[in-house]
Amino acid sequence: MAKVWDPSDWSLSELVEIFVPKTATLNDFSLLLHSKFAHIDIDSLECTKINSSWNFSRVQLPYETWTTLQTSEQFMASAPFYVQTDGLFFVVKDKTK
Repeated sequence: MAKVWDPSDWSLSELVEIFVPKTATLNDFSLLLHSKFAHIDIDSLECTKINSSWNFSRVQLPYETWTTLQTSEQFMASAPFYVQTDGLFFVVKDKTK
């Protein structure tokens, strides 16, 4: 699951479900995100994983660790996201804002 955060006005988009193959790299993930959020340039996509979606507040977003996804061949199952299960929550932003 993913939402886009716009830091200029603190808005969050509607929740979008994204299916990510188990062998996906961060670059593959950036392509999937870009297909859902085409208004963000693929080179400007940054993402953070929210570990506790039920306890999430957007005021924590400026303090999260944001990862640039494009051209990274790291696997989603390894650092920095450690994706092993379904139902995880990611927030995406345009790093130029």
